[in-house]
Parts: sequence; C-alpha cells; structure tokens
Amino acid sequence: MKRWLPLGSGLFVIVLTGCPEWNRYELELKPDGNGFERQLTSWREPDGKTRKPNEPFPAEQLARCEQIYGQSPATPAPGHFRFGGRFAGKTPQDIGGAGSYTVYDTPMGSITLYSERFRGNDDLVGQFEERGKAAMRLADLIARWFETQMGDDPNWPKVRQFLEGDFVRDLYNLSLYLWVTQVNMPADYRQAKSNRDEDELRTLVAPLIARVGQYLAERGYIEPTELILWAKAGGDVTSGQSARLIQELVAKKAGIVDERAVAESLAFLADPERRMDSWNQILEQTPEYETLVQAWEEKRKMRPGLPRPTPNEVFAGIIFQGLWRWNLVSDVIKIELATGQRPLVTNGQWDEQAERVRWSEPIDEGGSLPTHCYAVWSTPNESFQTEHLGKVLIRSDTLAEYVAHYLALPAEEAGKWDRLVEGLRPEQELRRAIQAFVVKEPQSDLGTLKRLLLDAVGVR
Repeated sequence: MKRWLPLGSGLFVIVLTGCPEWNRYELELKPDGNGFERQLTSWREPDGKTRKPNEPFPAEQLARCEQIYGQSPATPAPGHFRFGGRFAGKTPQDIGGAGSYTVYDTPMGSITLYSERFRGNDDLVGQFEERGKAAMRLADLIARWFETQMGDDPNWPKVRQFLEGDFVRDLYNLSLYLWVTQVNMPADYRQAKSNRDEDELRTLVAPLIARVGQYLAERGYIEPTELILWAKAGGDVTSGQSARLIQELVAKKAGIVDERAVAESLAFLADPERRMDSWNQILEQTPEYETLVQAWEEKRKMRPGLPRPTPNEVFAGIIFQGLWRWNLVSDVIKIELATGQRPLVTNGQWDEQAERVRWSEPIDEGGSLPTHCYAVWSTPNESFQTEHLGKVLIRSDTLAEYVAHYLALPAEEAGKWDRLVEGLRPEQELRRAIQAFVVKEPQSDLGTLKRLLLDAVGVR
C-alpha cells in the first residue's frame, strides 16, 4: 500500500509513482496539395500485468475529436476509435499539443516542413519556478511544524536557520535532479508498460537513486554506512529507528551536538502519535486543505459516501504536483508520414521501401518536455522539370536551396526568372540560354538561382 510520508516521519523517502492512462494513438499523415490528410486511431491498452478489462477511452477526448473532425468516430475494432479529415497550416489539437504543416512551393518543386508537439510542458522557466515555490512551501510548513513543537527551546533558532536555508535549496536541487533524469530518460522507458518487472524498474530508477544518495552524502544528510538503516526505517513511520535517524539528521544539520539536547529539543519526533497529530494540525490550517475540503463538499452532493480528504493530501500535492512530478509510464503515439521522398532532416525513422517516416514516442502531461516530431523534405515538380529541363535535375538539398532563394526574390526579379525558366526547352542548348540571363550581383538570390540551374544542367 502506498504511504504518503510526512517529512517528520521520513525526511527523504521519495516515492516514485506512475499515473498511467494507457492510451494508444496511431496517426497517419498524407500530403494533399498544400495540406494533409490526417487519420487518427485511438484505443485503450489492456493492463498486461493484472489482466483487468479495458477501461473506457476518455469521453472528453472523444468529444474533442468529434468537434475537431466534425464527425462521429468509426470503430475499426472493439474499443478502437478512428477519425479522419483534411487540414492545412496548423495541426489540430486532437491529442493535445500544437504544430504546423507548411509547404513552400515554387514551379520547380516544393519544400515541406512538418513539426508537431504532443503534450508536455515547454515552459522551462515556469517549471523551475513551480518547483522552487513548492520547495519553499514545503520548507515553510515544516518550519511552522517544528516551531509549534519546539516553542521557546534554545535550539529552535539553529533548526530554523537550517530549515529556511540549506534545506530549501536542497529540496529544490533534488527536484531538479528528478526532472533532469526524466528528460534524459530513453523513450523506451517512458513508454507505457503495465507489466514492468522489478529488474526493469530497478534499472530505471537506479541512476537517480545513486545521484540523490551522493548529493545527500556530500551535504551531510546521511553517511554511506547509514544507507541500510534508512532503507529499513524509511517505510515504517512508527518505528523507533526511524525517529532516531530523523532526530540525528536534524540535529547534525542544525549543529546540535549534545545528545541530551537532541533528545529534549526534538522529543516530538520520537513520539509517533504526537508526530502525526501535530503534523496533521499544521496541514489542516493551510489554504490548500481548505480548497480540498470545499471540492469534497461539492462532490459529496452527488456521492454522499465520499470520504473526507485527509490533511496529508496537502503534503502529497506539494510533493507529487510540485517538487517531484514524474510519471514512470506514458501514453504512446505512433506516427506514419508519407513523404514520398527521403527527408532532408527528421528525428523519425525513414522507411525506404514504404517511403514513409515513422515515430513511436511516449507522450506525457505537465512535468515532461513535450514529445516533438519533425521532418523536412523536398518534392520536385516532375512534370515541370521534365518539360523545361528534359528530366528531373533539381531535387533533395539542391531543391531546398533553390526554393529558399526563389522565395526570397522581389516580385520583379521573380517574374524575370520565371520567364527565363518557362522559356527553356530540352531541345535547346540549355546552358547557353541560362548563361545569357544577365545578373548584376552574382552573390544575390538571383545569382544563386542561376548558379544552381547551371550546375544542374551541366554540359548539356
């Protein structure tokens, strides 16, 4: 059973939990002129570990897709929902996120840019600020708690200095450690897996635990020889060993060296009932708890048996929504983009035979960086190039450079260039006709286009 441990009962017990939704999405994208066809199939993945039946796909997501696509979903399989439509410019927010599909067109061909963010949070400054506020809020509550229990104790100023100083900074740093670990986690680990075994989970969190342990050891919170003791005591909020370890830790960081003073000044930590009751009293007085109770009162109008929120839910909210917001599992999206051409750049996998780019990525809410998929590719206008050059001569990177300089031309220069190209015929001496085109500045966009075209036709 999960336990949300108050700091007084387990200062540095980090509980890593996943909140899987197990949603799966398959997205097929096909170019269509200056837009694209988009087909979305979504379903709920069964829990492979408990063998529980599928939960219904979230109704609010289906309603949003129905509004975006203007249609009810097809059901290609039980529990599967499929939507399809044509879009141009911006990508729809059917899964959550934002993106664009942009075609840069010229008579010779086009360059297409696909870029889409799925969920996540790309406000890095905001995330840092939220974690900092959470660290300060938690430290403030703990300082109030200690103050109510220590009163006029002569050692209170020392404890207060620690709680309002190094402790806040260290909480913030540990939060950022967790965030960086999540950002750098391989995609395979972040994809939803309901049947993870213990070895896999151990491999997943071991680097984080090692880093956190080193951080705490360097700053004098724990000694390597104490790790076994902390591991044994961390899960039992009532054990005497847990109380002794916490007393010693606070005393060490506050600079209280006399054993008798430690026992007297921090006596409340050794009494499980006093410890829990006093901590809950602090939490019950917070605006956060008042908000929880108000929400509970509204909900119980429809659900009379709904239990009243516990004060420790305030603590859990600060920890798991502010400091250590992290999912070990995520929804998964698979994308197929039919480019027809090898991409110039992409972070997906190119399938030469199918002429498609593919992605398989986790998508998270809130605490993670967004999942970002992109591809850039060129598409030559085969009929135009064949008509005027005899065959397709400008493609790939050359076409990308051609398009960039062509679109930068002023209208008058673009008109002159178009007249030159449209007058070319395969039976002509193409190189001579192109060389006859007068360009005043060879390094200009017009001069670059002339060079690219001369290079393409070669010595024909």
